[in-house]
Amino acid sequence: MLWRVDMGYTRDENGLFMRGRLIEPLTAEHEAYGETLYLGKIEIMRLSGTADTLPITVPGRLMKGFRIGDTIEFNGELRSYNRQIGGANRLLLRPFARRIECCRADCGHVNSVILTGCICRETVFRTTPFGREITDMLIAVNRDYKKADYIPCIAWGGAAHAAKELCIGARVRIEGRLQSRQYTKNENGILLEKTAYELSIARLERR
Repeated sequence: MLWRVDMGYTRDENGLFMRGRLIEPLTAEHEAYGETLYLGKIEIMRLSGTADTLPITVPGRLMKGFRIGDTIEFNGELRSYNRQIGGANRLLLRPFARRIECCRADCGHVNSVILTGCICRETVFRTTPFGREITDMLIAVNRDYKKADYIPCIAWGGAAHAAKELCIGARVRIEGRLQSRQYTKNENGILLEKTAYELSIARLERR
């Protein structure tokens, strides 16, 4: 697995390795267990040339004076948080860094996530207006201290057909990338631009 080569901390159930360009400064967001957590955004290019803009959380002990435009790489885990935003409960996804450093800009961009968890909501199979077959899933992944992260996932094509047969409670291992997706939502007659984050599955295995 790519990030096991001199990448420090990872977990078999929830691991990621990302490399991209910092486009929003890492600023203090809140404290947890006596440590300040910093929030910023990175841009990771896909092979297609499309960019994913992703939030990242970095513990204060790992801060090293990162600046906008730096190419950074980090490994850690994908976490979810429930937040009250605009009076509604929202599920937020954030890569959480366990090791982070600057690297050369010509190293290339990487967006790689592996999760092992259980289907925790009925899967939904659908076809897009462009004829692509998709299955939406929600995966529960165990975290330390009896917590869990809930990760929205999308399977495509053949993987979508395999995923739609999975029942709640089925244990799976998935590999993919975290993607950002823009969409428009009508709220009380006002069209608002929103961003959704989800794991786009490249490989799916039943465990």
